[in-house]
Amino acid sequence: MATLLSSSFSALFILVLIIVASIHCGAIGEDRKVYIVYMGAVSENEYSLTTQHLSILEEVLEKSKIIGARFYSDIDTYKSARDLTGHGTHTASTVAGNLVPDVSFYGLAKGNARGGVPSARIAVYKVCNDNETCNDSDILAGFDDAIADGVDIISISMGLIEATAFDSDSIAIGAFHAMKKGILTSHSAGNNGPSKQTTISVAPWLLSVGASSTDRHIISKVSLGDGTVLQPDISAPGVEILAAYSPVYPPSSLKRDKRSVKYSILSGTSMSCPHATGAAAYVKSFHPDWSPSAIKSALMTTAWSMNATRNPDAEFAYGAGHIDPVKAVHPGLVYVALKDDYIKFLCNIGWDAKRISIISGDNSTCSEGSKGSSIDLNYPSMAVHLQPNTAFVINFPRRATNVGSANATYKASFISDSKINISVKPRVLSFTSLHQEKSFVVTVSGSGVPQDSMASASLVWSDGTHSVRSPIVVYSSFSKASK
Repeated sequence: MATLLSSSFSALFILVLIIVASIHCGAIGEDRKVYIVYMGAVSENEYSLTTQHLSILEEVLEKSKIIGARFYSDIDTYKSARDLTGHGTHTASTVAGNLVPDVSFYGLAKGNARGGVPSARIAVYKVCNDNETCNDSDILAGFDDAIADGVDIISISMGLIEATAFDSDSIAIGAFHAMKKGILTSHSAGNNGPSKQTTISVAPWLLSVGASSTDRHIISKVSLGDGTVLQPDISAPGVEILAAYSPVYPPSSLKRDKRSVKYSILSGTSMSCPHATGAAAYVKSFHPDWSPSAIKSALMTTAWSMNATRNPDAEFAYGAGHIDPVKAVHPGLVYVALKDDYIKFLCNIGWDAKRISIISGDNSTCSEGSKGSSIDLNYPSMAVHLQPNTAFVINFPRRATNVGSANATYKASFISDSKINISVKPRVLSFTSLHQEKSFVVTVSGSGVPQDSMASASLVWSDGTHSVRSPIVVYSSFSKASK
């Protein structure tokens, strides 16, 4: 059984973003503008949450924000998708809430409020009960229904207390199945910082989201997942976020608090995740045929570079940087990884066919004689764990796909730490058509990294118009492996 992290990082929903279409599912009149997922019980003859098995996209009504809602727990008090803690309302409105003027929390943060992509539609999959616990079977059922319903992006502001092996993590398993169907899963990295090695979202087929403030301070310091892939992938606003809230739950979470509010201010990676989800939806609206990894790559390689002096854990805290949705629409190059690439990654970290089948749901196997390294995964960032104080030479093979100008020439440059040397072959990538792919190898070397320390750098490909930046990190601290 999965459990929610705490009252500050709890969720009652898997939130799924739909770019088009909608159906009526219980929110009434103007409430739909405010309580984005404040769902009451729906009468059986109108829409059955428990027996409706048709795709929610098959029954479309115009101008409806919420196009579907399901619940799964048998011990839920209301036996509906209703939000009893405000968390789901807050995160869903952050993703896709309509513009509502003159809102505040008792005068604080007063102004106009809107979600990242107000034109989007939302389907709700409530997989946790009123006690804020979540059964793995319900989480996986939520994923299955969301995939079958034809959603575009899945946003999850919930998770385990700590990272676990991929095949024991229902969110990682569900997200893998979503990825196979072309659906990106955006997931909160967790609030267990400031200690390193505390991220809960470590699967490379997820978009792992850390939290920063609007002036780009980091509040949640997270670290590597399996020792090979840098996590979190990216950071987004997550501090003191004003968004819609359930009026049936006190803003202080205290029973003696009798206040009822339509908006509240919350902080955490639960709040940053829907910001990243909205950014991903924005990119997908321009590029509906892009794979989850292409969208993820676009967000990572165009992110604002953040200040390691102010954030000493550097990429371990903020990943590739702070999201820039506008730039992400035109990234120039993307790093694409599909199902077979992730299967090969699992093979390279030592998994056998039995373990792989738990993730993949099929009979995928490892090819004989094709053993490689986990760092071979075609990922937008590059990271590796080293033995302390030992000379090293590390090769990162990568493939870049052209999504900018048909005829383009990209030249490599580096922003490097004096403790490491970086080179790339070839240093120039010349493209003659869109979607053309070019391979290159980044070599990182040095005389050694002290115990519990790191060195970071960046590779930047530029054609004069686009700058495609990938963080590079070598470190000697030990992480909690997901193997």
